[in-house]
Amino acid sequence: FRQPGGSQEIIKPFGGGVTSYTVTDQDFGKTISTRGATGAQTITMPAPGPYEGEWIEVFTVAATGPTIKAAAAAQFVCFNDATASSVAITTSARIIGQGCQLKSDGTSWLFKVYPGSNLTTLAAGFVVA
Repeated sequence: FRQPGGSQEIIKPFGGGVTSYTVTDQDFGKTISTRGATGAQTITMPAPGPYEGEWIEVFTVAATGPTIKAAAAAQFVCFNDATASSVAITTSARIIGQGCQLKSDGTSWLFKVYPGSNLTTLAAGFVVA
């Protein structure tokens, strides 16, 4: 469900001690914010197959970064890795203000970093596994 007028809904699932969130089909076209998180977070993506063309963004606000996991092994394409299973934002000096988009091509989630001013510096904050 896209918002009229070009606005985009922000999901803030990590308040009150919540540490994990599973993306559903109701979340596509929205941004997940880590605002309110007090510890590490885990965001789990569904299988990409049924969702070709759908996307979701993740933006880090908390000082502890999220790990974004695929529903099954080898469902992410990112950083010279066509079979990644997770991406973690872990470099302490590079967590707040990081952003990324995951878009399904029907086979994988295509992981794209939103660089600020320097892709090399920002990409160094992501760990692919």
